[in-house]
Amino acid sequence: MDYAEQFFESLRALNEFVFHRAVLKYQWEIIEQGSFSLISPWTGESLLPTACHIANNGDPAHGNLGIAYRFDCKHSLWLLASSIKDGFPITEAYSASLDTSLWALGEVHAHQNKPWKDLLLRVAQGDGSSSLAPNDLAAPVVLIGHPNFAHNLWNELAALHAYAKARRDTAAVLELKTIYEPLAPIECFTGNLPVSVSRLMSFEALVGLQKSIVTRLGSTQIPVGLRQQVGSLLGGRRDRELTDDWAASLRDCGPVIWLSARLDARTLDNQTDFLTSLITRIAVQYPQAGFILDGFSFANDFDSEIYQQDAAGDSQEARYRGGFLASADKSREQDVTAYVTELQNILGGHLPNPVINVSGMNLTDAIYLAGMAHYYVCHAGTLQHKIAWLHNTPGIVHSNIAGLEPGVPVWLADQLEGGLHPGVIPCEYVKDLDSIRTANQVERNRDYHLRDVESVVGHIMADIQTKFAR
Repeated sequence: MDYAEQFFESLRALNEFVFHRAVLKYQWEIIEQGSFSLISPWTGESLLPTACHIANNGDPAHGNLGIAYRFDCKHSLWLLASSIKDGFPITEAYSASLDTSLWALGEVHAHQNKPWKDLLLRVAQGDGSSSLAPNDLAAPVVLIGHPNFAHNLWNELAALHAYAKARRDTAAVLELKTIYEPLAPIECFTGNLPVSVSRLMSFEALVGLQKSIVTRLGSTQIPVGLRQQVGSLLGGRRDRELTDDWAASLRDCGPVIWLSARLDARTLDNQTDFLTSLITRIAVQYPQAGFILDGFSFANDFDSEIYQQDAAGDSQEARYRGGFLASADKSREQDVTAYVTELQNILGGHLPNPVINVSGMNLTDAIYLAGMAHYYVCHAGTLQHKIAWLHNTPGIVHSNIAGLEPGVPVWLADQLEGGLHPGVIPCEYVKDLDSIRTANQVERNRDYHLRDVESVVGHIMADIQTKFAR
């Protein structure tokens, strides 16, 4: 590669954010100019993409769609854009004709992209049902919508929010294709932008070679303005008949504590002992305390057809299984809601304090009631984000060892503009278990055990007392 340095610098620039932690340069150029350019590593020429390919780069139906852009030069070259938590940066440059990775953002990305590269190699060799997209590609399209509300808010809506605020020329219509809208319809977040929205009801119509250049908009921090907008929006959309009675029962409580329950993976095996001990101890220390038990919330668009699809073949292009997501979510909700209800009944037998069960509600109602809480004790991950990312409530997280590293509180707070640092359970109280009950077999998904429940409860009580002494 005679022009390797220019090539690498070109990739670096394409992965820079245009705004504060929102909208990468290549994304900006696609939506503003219709395409983006790359310096060829072989000729030094400025190249434009001639084809765009979408593939599922993660677990079925979990929204991790990646986009690859093909450039024609001495050798065929694909840029792979993926990794939702990082704002969909370009993660790898892959030559299908050479079957070689020319550059990768990191080894983890290169490993995760392996099935995708195998697919692109087959496409380049003509082993596919679609021909390459024509050079006269249609108008660019923004693809948006992750089923996990936290990723949708943090890595997508924050980028759309930044773009809508910055764009002055609103004459051109922004073409949006939405997959999932877990919080609210996308039009609620487009500001004054003129948009044309297409809602996808089938993944089969989405994956594969495209007739236009498609991009995702990426971000890595939720601005205060967006958090306030979402909070106000959801508060106005809540089911008052469902939420207002619960809210009234908590209004005179102090403090109100939000606690999470989890069954399917990445959880503690002595959860019942932990929660009953903690709630009982808090009720003794704070006789006016109220409790909210949270387990699972349905996305606000869960009735959309996209969640109800049947499985469609075994090919890489058809790995999304909408039926899998719908049935899995329903099964998960039934199990965790039954568990939380049983826990609620156990506690209600000897506690006079209100114990509210919000598991099984939709996100709007659960997040609204989360605003009643003064403190939370949550599993690390989305259950914590449901309260801390929208209400900036103080609290503490528990997790396996990988989820309790020294930088975790700083990282969690840094995903929000003006975010609070949560507390974490000390690692010495946690023992990792052998089980990792997720498709993604990584340490952060490992189950765990609390070695000394009473000591953990004592640690949390001390943190609560410190917070309310301020």
